[in-house]
Amino acid sequence: MRKPQTEIEHDGKVYHLIPWFDQVLDWFEISEDLTPAEYVTLFLDFFVAEDVVFDADLFTKVNLAIFGENKNSGENYVDFKQDEGRIYSAFMQAYHIDLYEQFGRMHWQTFVTLLGNLPSDTAFSEVVSIRARKIPKATKYNRDEIRDLLRLKAKYRIKENENVRKKRLNRQWAGIFEFLTKGSENNG
Repeated sequence: MRKPQTEIEHDGKVYHLIPWFDQVLDWFEISEDLTPAEYVTLFLDFFVAEDVVFDADLFTKVNLAIFGENKNSGENYVDFKQDEGRIYSAFMQAYHIDLYEQFGRMHWQTFVTLLGNLPSDTAFSEVVSIRARKIPKATKYNRDEIRDLLRLKAKYRIKENENVRKKRLNRQWAGIFEFLTKGSENNG
C-alpha cells in the first residue's frame, strides 16, 4: 500500500497538489457546467498550488495522483451532494472522523477508500444497498417484498436521471480527450 501523493515531479519541477476530498467535491460541483476546454484549463489551476501553464502530460499526472486509476465500471449509487449528511454521519459512526475537521487534510483517495469500506450498519451503506439492489423476479410469494423495495428505491433514488448523468459525463470526457489530442498535435 502506498501513501497517496501530495506532490509530483514533472519536467524537473516539483508541483504541490491540492488533493483534499473537500477540494475534489467542490470541483465536482463547479465542473458540471464547464466546457471541455474550460475543464482542462481550470483543472490544473484548481489542483496544483503553483501557477502552471497547461500541459497535457502534467494534466494526466495530476489526474492520476489525485484520482488514481479509474476503476468505476458500473452504475453510480452515490451522489455526494444528496448523500452529504449520510456520509458525514457514517464517518462519525464508523471511524469517529469529523469530516469537517478533515477539510484541507484528507486526501481524496483516502476518503474514497474509507467511504467504500464503511460497514453495512451505517445509514449511508443501507441507502447505497437499496439503490444497488436488483428487483427480484415476481412470484406469488414476494409481492410485498417487491413493493417495499420499489418504495425504498423511489425514496432514495439519485435525483438526476442516471442516463442523463452518463451522457453528460461521456460528453465531457470525449470533449476533454478531443481537446487534449488537438492540443498535443498543435504542440508536437
